[in-house]
Amino acid sequence: MSLSSRIQKTIREFKPTSWAIDNRTAVYIIAILISWWGYNRFMTLPKEQFPDIVVPTISVTTVYVGNSPSKNNSRGSAVRV
Repeated sequence: MSLSSRIQKTIREFKPTSWAIDNRTAVYIIAILISWWGYNRFMTLPKEQFPDIVVPTISVTTVYVGNSPSKNNSRGSAVRV
């Protein structure tokens, strides 16, 4: 038994891989079909209705005696949490 025949016996061929290498166009078509099917399933998933969410707002009022209203507004009088 020669060395090359022993090497060929030890190397095993995986049939799906060999088929994919020989049929490249078919693999592309199968990949596109699977991608389209997944996208279609995602778009047809039922979606729940979201309730109206009220964002809480806190208003803080401070009195600075002796300052004009423009200076008070520039410091920020509303804080959003």
